[in-house]
Amino acid sequence: MPALLTAGLALLFGVWSWYAFAGAGLVRRPPLLSLGLWLIGAIYAARGLALAPELLALWRGSASPPPRYAVFSLVALATSLTYIVGAWRARVRLRAALRAGSIAHTA
Repeated sequence: MPALLTAGLALLFGVWSWYAFAGAGLVRRPPLLSLGLWLIGAIYAARGLALAPELLALWRGSASPPPRYAVFSLVALATSLTYIVGAWRARVRLRAALRAGSIAHTA
């Protein structure tokens, strides 16, 4: 069972990296790119927001959670910022391209 869970997580992170690279314009666009980038950023941000209570627990000298959890939360928070900034920049690029007429608008 752990191997199956690990394979599932690897697949999930692989799909998320496809969205990140597509947002940067390096690979083919996946479906619902903009929405996907925002959702992935929100998921990472939710995980990263655990940093505040973890730091508070560490500051109080509590044995739980382990210090590495704060590092994981910090990495998740930084990753969320890259996805959210990337989604915002992609949105701005798309609007500029629509105004310039280089892409057809499909409503």
